Amino acid sequence: MLPAPLMLAIKHVFSQGLRDGCLLAGGTALSGFYAGHRRSDDMDLFTATPAAQQAAMLAIKSLERIGAKVDVRMRTAQFFQCICALQGHPFSATSVLDVNLFRVADTKVLKGGVRVVTLEALLKMKAATLVSRASEKDLFDLLWMMDHFETTDISGLIKSGNEIDGGLDAESVLLSLSGAIFREDACGFALDGSSPRQVFERIGDFRKLLIKEISGFLRAQPLTPLGELVKSVRRIEKKLG
Repeated sequence: MLPAPLMLAIKHVFSQGLRDGCLLAGGTALSGFYAGHRRSDDMDLFTATPAAQQAAMLAIKSLERIGAKVDVRMRTAQFFQCICALQGHPFSATSVLDVNLFRVADTKVLKGGVRVVTLEALLKMKAATLVSRASEKDLFDLLWMMDHFETTDISGLIKSGNEIDGGLDAESVLLSLSGAIFREDACGFALDGSSPRQVFERIGDFRKLLIKEISGFLRAQPLTPLGELVKSVRRIEKKLG
């Protein structure tokens, strides 16, 4: 579930004549239109052409017409970022020119004209974050997604991420996960009633299982469907609880 002001802002932006060359992705797309599993205060837009990037930037700036404050923080030919506030609710809005994403990601148009990437495309994007940042929210999102792609194993996850980031492979994911530092105070985003401590422990257990599976993959051992890893995380939680 997204905050009402953020949803209003998203619908307004997509009502400004944006067409096939602009889509909504990231945690807001996942939580707001599929999962409803965590809080998200970002509007992450991706565009296919320079013209679409310019249109997205103007659409974001047009939020001022419905009473939003728009503070532009960065603007280049390929990247636009601002901090907004609408009806007292702050959120960030970014637009990124990413031609490759439109080659590998399917989309669908929802009621109100909002174009979002499919769950399959979100899986590719979230898999790619395992080498770009591997944050608390990324692991939490992947945990939710494994319930819906439960037959996917580590090999499939790496292949999915490689479609977004051509440099992603098992070794780079293993290195990134091994070095990732999670903070309990950054885990207060779950909407299922879980405490920051519970989320922190859950994603920590998930990381350990992912590292184990990747190590097995690199040694050419049999792989476990990731849906089974999610069940393992839940079994660990029950024992600890």
